[in-house]
Amino acid sequence: MAQYFQSQSKSENLYAILIIVFGMVLGYILYSNDVIPAQVALEPEATRPSDTESMTRLESLKLDFSIFDSIIFKELKVFGEIPVVPGNTGKNDPFSP
Repeated sequence: MAQYFQSQSKSENLYAILIIVFGMVLGYILYSNDVIPAQVALEPEATRPSDTESMTRLESLKLDFSIFDSIIFKELKVFGEIPVVPGNTGKNDPFSP
């Protein structure tokens, strides 16, 4: 084993040491929270609609319920049990043969 380390060139040892040091510095930066989190740009208050404007738009909203009057919708049928009763399905151990 000692012969292996002696046979490596000094540049290979230097690269290994630099990678280890770089990893330690990167780990310190990430785990010590020295990195400033990104700032999220918020839209200015003036451009956001006020609560009264939002409520006015919501009150004036018209929904089209004509889909419930169509023949295709009325022909839809429910298949299966309602409500669904949970049963004993599957294996206790999915990896067992």
